[in-house]
Amino acid sequence: MVASCRLLAFVISLGLLPKLAGTIETDTHHSWEYCDATNLIQTRNVLKPATTRRAAKELISDIAASRTRPHSEEEKRSEAVFEWARQNGAIGLDHIRVNHFDKGAHSVRGLAAAHDLKKGLEISIPKSILLSAEHPLVKSSPMRNMGNQYLLRHHFPTKLIVYFAAEHRKLANAHPGENVSFWQPLIESYPTPEDYARFYPKYASDELLATFSAIPMISMVKEEKNELQHVWNKRKSEFVELAQQAGADGLSFDDFKWADTALKTRAYKTDEGVMVIPISDMANTGPKCNWDWSGALADKKAFTLTLPHDLSEGDELLDEYHDTTNDIMLRIYGFMMKDNPNHAELLDSMQCSRLQEPLSFNASKDSQPMLFAEFQSLAREHCPPS
Repeated sequence: MVASCRLLAFVISLGLLPKLAGTIETDTHHSWEYCDATNLIQTRNVLKPATTRRAAKELISDIAASRTRPHSEEEKRSEAVFEWARQNGAIGLDHIRVNHFDKGAHSVRGLAAAHDLKKGLEISIPKSILLSAEHPLVKSSPMRNMGNQYLLRHHFPTKLIVYFAAEHRKLANAHPGENVSFWQPLIESYPTPEDYARFYPKYASDELLATFSAIPMISMVKEEKNELQHVWNKRKSEFVELAQQAGADGLSFDDFKWADTALKTRAYKTDEGVMVIPISDMANTGPKCNWDWSGALADKKAFTLTLPHDLSEGDELLDEYHDTTNDIMLRIYGFMMKDNPNHAELLDSMQCSRLQEPLSFNASKDSQPMLFAEFQSLAREHCPPS
């Protein structure tokens, strides 16, 4: 997606996932390609190998197994979002479908052409399902009078985070099969808090962040993490009461943190503000974007996706993410781009020396092995072997 249109400050989520076996659901609509399956081990000229190549691959396989949802379940959730969008006026969805794509050693969920598509084809997502602080359901909710306060580096107001957290809590409280929220198909297709804890930096433990504190972006992650907790501690009673008024008993910090992350990872800038765009946010990224989108909602009253050239049946639809370095990609989007032409800054010898011990550690021994491996990969980019 065009960098000038999509905000850098959002974790629009996954474009590619670690090279893990199976279908991996990370930030739901996207999957990631990790920098390398062997990032979990040390390479020559760095430090003594922390583990064998085979052990690294076994770790990857184990992580994949813990994150993999059966295709049938995933497809069911995805199709529910498509059907929900159709029922609310989306146009052109029959031209695309959810599909799985081979990305080396793993299968990745994304969007594909359902048949041969011609240049100029438009897909329209109506304003009625674009989530923002100005959505009628938000403006009529108990959160409507909260004002427009914002969290650090967050372009959605806190009232929308609380609103979406309450919708998440409604689902957690519901009986199986019970429909309790307009946004239910969307929420059910998103990662759970447990999913985010496996790969998203803001979910890293304090101990893990301290271990990699020599990496510059870690301080920003800690700052955002601490602020989120501070705001919750300070306004917990208010948030819980508002959620209760909205029909969501027992709002928790986990709900609040989940909503904060989910909104950041699915955000588009339009002429009517920042919004979450269902369906469009399912697309993966790649070196060449093959669809365009317009955030000019005032004219068409919808979010419009347009094909700039012909596509063949089965071709993957690829969205363009922000063109930036891997330290920013990891902090904001939650992944690092393989063969990224934008290089993270090189650290000095003193900073690199502080990273030698965690670089020699076997990531599989940590309680958050995927996050540990991500930080190791970033550390190697900051401190490449000479």
